[in-house]
Amino acid sequence: MPPGPKGWPLIGPLLDLRRDVLGTMHKAMLRYGDVVRFAGGLPGRFGVRIYGLYHPDDVERMRTSGDDVYSKQDPSSVEIRAAVGDGLLTS
Repeated sequence: MPPGPKGWPLIGPLLDLRRDVLGTMHKAMLRYGDVVRFAGGLPGRFGVRIYGLYHPDDVERMRTSGDDVYSKQDPSSVEIRAAVGDGLLTS
C-alpha cells in the first residue's frame, strides 16, 4: 500500500484536499514520492481512497488503459467529487 498523509481523525487529509488540492497534493508528492495514498472515512466500503500518481509513466499508463480499470463513475468517485469538488484531482 502506498504511503500518504494521515490528516485528521476519521476524515484523513480530505479536508486539506478540499481547501487546497494542488498544494496538498504537491506537498504529499514531495514527502511521499511518485505514488501517494489519501485515505479518509470509515474502513471498508465507507472509506474514501484517492491515489495521486505523479510520475509521467504512471499517468500515461492510467490515461491509456481501458476505462474498466480506472473508473470515474463508481460510487467512491462520486463521493470524492462531492468531498473535494470537480477539478484537476477528479479529472
